[in-house]
Amino acid sequence: MAVLFALGSSLTVYADNTSLRNTTNASAKSTPESSALHSMPNEQSDEFEISVGNIGAKTATLSWNDIGDGASYSVIRYNEDTLKQERYAVTNNTFIEMTNLTPNTQYKFIIATAPSNRYLGAIGFTTGELVAGVEIVDVAADFVRFELSDIESGASVELYKGENENNLKHIATVTDSEYIDREVDEGKAYFYKSVVKTASGKAYENEVQSVTTPVKMGLPSVSGRTKTYAHYTAVTARSTAQYKLLNSSECYTDEETGIRMVDDCYCVALGSYYGSKIGTKYRIELSTGTSFKVILCDQKSNRHTDAKNQYAVRNKDVIEFYVQKSKIPKSVRGNYGNLSQFKGDIVSIEKYV
Repeated sequence: MAVLFALGSSLTVYADNTSLRNTTNASAKSTPESSALHSMPNEQSDEFEISVGNIGAKTATLSWNDIGDGASYSVIRYNEDTLKQERYAVTNNTFIEMTNLTPNTQYKFIIATAPSNRYLGAIGFTTGELVAGVEIVDVAADFVRFELSDIESGASVELYKGENENNLKHIATVTDSEYIDREVDEGKAYFYKSVVKTASGKAYENEVQSVTTPVKMGLPSVSGRTKTYAHYTAVTARSTAQYKLLNSSECYTDEETGIRMVDDCYCVALGSYYGSKIGTKYRIELSTGTSFKVILCDQKSNRHTDAKNQYAVRNKDVIEFYVQKSKIPKSVRGNYGNLSQFKGDIVSIEKYV
């Protein structure tokens, strides 16, 4: 009897679950353990069900019912090119999440008992077409930077921009892993739409994304090379915006640096020159070319800052991180500027509005 396969549709982002219920009442003979098990079994065991879901360009999940008795399972790919069975994995689970599959490719998998290789069932599906990912990764006062992933030879991304979501104009055809739009002004909102064209010529339109560029702020007369810190637990007034931010469910401690964070922003105190609204976000760029985002969780006292209230007079620091004491790296030694990601002078401070 011929083996039956349930063949899934070729999908890019979403996929329907496809299931196969075996109906014959026989099992294949056991095959020796090897990296290539010859021939395709032509009979299927009774009362065994296998399904495939979460089909992507490189991923899929196989799942099946447990036959009991503490069984382990061999997952075997049937290679139509070589007409051989190739060992894929052995698992004690009744599912396997497969990664690094080849896009737009038909697969056929067999589930068998391990180590006896008693054949249980089989299923087929086709992976989706590889569609490039388009992500805005940095927004500054004078540029917006995009990162593109999974750009295949022959694929491209058409990028559109406008100050109005309903009036977008084509600005670039991108085939590289990065694109920087430098035709922007500070403090303005922009809308972007990307249309991915795959190597086969299919087009996939992404949702419109909006960004607002930050506003450049003045730099102090000091370098800002020293970057001090305070223990976040020192903020004890529960009714204050500072306490609520530092102890909110959105705030967490970065395990690498020990600094409190909200989203991708480090919690800091700045002088009142830069603003007093708790929760305001900023982009900081250093002389090393590194940039990072911060969120205002406290304000330096005007009594401790210079005449313009840009930096603390005692340590000449512009940024003061708020940290968890037990997580401070030993290499900090009183100055977060000793860490590689914070080393260097401050060359730009921009406020997101």
